[in-house]
Amino acid sequence: MLNANLKDLTEMYGDATKALNALREIGDLGGFGTIGDGPGQIHPLFQGGLDVAGVLSDGNTAVSESAKNRIAKLCGEKRKEEFATTSSADKKQTDKQ
Repeated sequence: MLNANLKDLTEMYGDATKALNALREIGDLGGFGTIGDGPGQIHPLFQGGLDVAGVLSDGNTAVSESAKNRIAKLCGEKRKEEFATTSSADKKQTDKQ
């Protein structure tokens, strides 16, 4: 999910209230602002959604890693730490001469 929006989150959660709560938390953690229908707020039905791809980017140092992990979880995305990796250190040959 590159952009978190209420429609997609409702499909994911199966419940509009849970989806709205997730969207509000993403807005707060990601520094987007307040999700709501008041002045200066991001309307929850804004179809463009919130650019979570930009927030989750490694180059984004304004958002903590724990916040990024929580946002990814709320969006159903995996972060790089969750992918299985193998180290090349164990493949390195040592010189025993």
